[in-house]
Amino acid sequence: NNINIQKELSVPYPLDCYNKYIDLIHRNLELEKGRKWDEFKLYFLNIDDEIQLVTNWKKDNKQRNLTHMDLRFENVLFSKKNKATLIDLDMMRFENPYICLGFTFSRTFFNHKSFKSLSDIEIFLDNLINLYSLKDKNKKLMKRNILFGAKYIEIEKIIRNTYRYYKTKLFRKFTDDILIIHFPIVKIIDNLINRYNHKN
Repeated sequence: NNINIQKELSVPYPLDCYNKYIDLIHRNLELEKGRKWDEFKLYFLNIDDEIQLVTNWKKDNKQRNLTHMDLRFENVLFSKKNKATLIDLDMMRFENPYICLGFTFSRTFFNHKSFKSLSDIEIFLDNLINLYSLKDKNKKLMKRNILFGAKYIEIEKIIRNTYRYYKTKLFRKFTDDILIIHFPIVKIIDNLINRYNHKN
């Protein structure tokens, strides 16, 4: 059989598009056996509520900008005169800027071994806010929105990779990344969001 790999690997994007595919994921997950899949399904129990939570947050937060969506150290080049140039623009979209900042926060903070404490998180979030000319005046709210953006992007990654596997039957080891990286990050972000919800 001739398979159009490019077509098969294309998936709905962003997360808002996945609601009509979530039943397919649940049906396939029910058929999976083994300890790793049991752990995966345990994490997945509340995924519908999590999707609803972050998509509702996005609907309530109506800011839209042209966003890079893959903004990390590897995608910024500096000239000898310290002029910055962004590369790898294939993910760019007109989007809520906090989702882009959430991605930057998640991919940078959790991959950087020198970041350890809550004060490190505060400093990093302050730097992100200063980097973008965001319209919100309330820094606590801005930090909370960046964290929601990070949660949105992590859940989007979990759903996208799970759906891609059941669509293509390729990349079965995607569960390792999700169990080791993405689910734990969502848990940490939830703790941080709760902290900002109760912080004076």
